[in-house]
Parts: sequence; structure tokens; C-alpha cells
Amino acid sequence: MLTLARRNLRIALRRPSGDVLPCGSPCRSSASGGSAAPLLVLLVLLSAGLAQAQDSGFGVIWNQAVMEYEYADPEMPTGRAESRWVPVYLGWFPDVPPDHWAYDEVMACVGGRVVFGYTDGLYRPWKPVNRDQMAVYIARAICGGDDNVWPAEDDPTFPDVPATGYGDDGTEPYWAFDYIEFAVGADVVEGYPDGNYHPTWSLSRAQMAVFIARAKRWISIEDTMSTAPQLFPDVPAGYWAGTAIQACQQHDVVQGYTDGYYRPTATVTRDQMAVYIARAFTLIAASGP
Repeated sequence: MLTLARRNLRIALRRPSGDVLPCGSPCRSSASGGSAAPLLVLLVLLSAGLAQAQDSGFGVIWNQAVMEYEYADPEMPTGRAESRWVPVYLGWFPDVPPDHWAYDEVMACVGGRVVFGYTDGLYRPWKPVNRDQMAVYIARAICGGDDNVWPAEDDPTFPDVPATGYGDDGTEPYWAFDYIEFAVGADVVEGYPDGNYHPTWSLSRAQMAVFIARAKRWISIEDTMSTAPQLFPDVPAGYWAGTAIQACQQHDVVQGYTDGYYRPTATVTRDQMAVYIARAFTLIAASGP
């Protein structure tokens, strides 16, 4: 039996329902079902990868195996995840250390295959989220990762998100084309009155609430968005995204800032995005703004 007692070592197990269960510290894990592969992976990570992970940030290994897991917290279930892809991750992004305010939510989104960080090993939590990026995160959150996001088959919905014109020979689509078309098909987005999606525009907290509430089916794309009462001093009755913000509030995704405001026009950053997604898709419990 292998004991993990370090704050920066975690195991996330994916249940058949798609839920990701991140073990706290300490956590014990062992291989069963006649396979030593999971334990071997963990041993390799511990013996050879710990120092590198501490120096360079965050690593993810996906291993298909039968895992038995036991939580230190008696309130949590003890059981067995049948054979499936199990993300084993350790360490942290250098710019999202364990004391970062959104550390748990960012890690939960990594475990849920919503985000992976940049190729240089950083997460860039302060970076604004654009509308094309948000479509990617929403599609992954709905589908449980890239593998289940179906490729677009129809003609482009938006002229500024084309199916060709990119790549060396000009035949490749816009980088987020499949994800944006998925979001359209899932009734999450419908674009602007000018017919464009404006993929490079930054996302506000009001718009984020709309993405989340529609993706979770708390509201419909057909719903009038201005029917909510006053929710915050800066979200008055009849606010254009009030219905979506109210839905997110009712489902414990947002509670507002400590000063009582929601700041609907503020730009969403990557750490805030992780918080919205982790709470809405129940990757982690809610707390905070």
C-alpha cells in the first residue's frame, strides 16, 4: 500500500459518471485486478518525478487500470473505480502554488480535462479569457475532455470563425472552430446581432454566467435574460444577464465579492474561469466570489 502524505501529491479518480474525485492528503492507493501498472506509475512518479515536478511545475499521466482508493476523511466514500482512464497528477503550476486562492479549482479542472496549461508549464491565472477559449472550456466540461467533443460537420455558423483559411496550405479551420460549433449545437452560444462570434473578445463576468447557465441547462438559449430582480447593487432588476447570474447564484456558483458587488463587466481571468467551471460542473465544492 502506497501512502501519499504530501500536500503537492494528489490522485484524481474518474468515476463511471464522469465525476472526478480528488483525494486529499494523506491518500492511499493500490493496484488490484491483477495489474501492477497503477502502482508502478505512482512509484515512478514518486521516485523519479517528484524533484522534477517540484522544480518545473505540474505533470499529468493517464493510466488505464483498476484502482482502489481510500479517503482519509471518514465522510468520503471508500470504494473501487472500475477499469478506466485514471489521471494521476502531482505538483502544481509554478504560477498556481498551493496557496493560490484558486489552486483547488484549477487542479480540479485539470483533473476534469478542462484545462492543461501552456507548453512552458505555466497556467497564467491572471490572463483574460477570450470567447474562443471559453467555448473550448465549456465543450470540454460538458463532454469530459476533448475526446468526446464531436467535430463540426456543417458549414461555419459565423463568418469570423471559418472552416478554412488557416494552416500552411490554408485548408485548416480556425483553431477553436470545432469547439465553437459544438457550443452552438449545444445551445450555449448564438453570436452577436452582426452575425459574428467575435472569438478574440474578452469575456465578462456577466457573459460567463450566461455560458455557464446555458451549458448546465439552468436556463435556455430561448429565455429572456432580463427577468431577474436586483441581485447585487451592480446587477439591478432587469439587467441584461440577470437571469443567468441568478441561476448561477442559486446553484452556488457565485456569491459575489466581499463588498457585496458582482462586477458583471469585469473581465474573467483564467483562475476565475476555473472556479466557475469547477463549481458548476461539481468538480469541487463552492466557496467565495
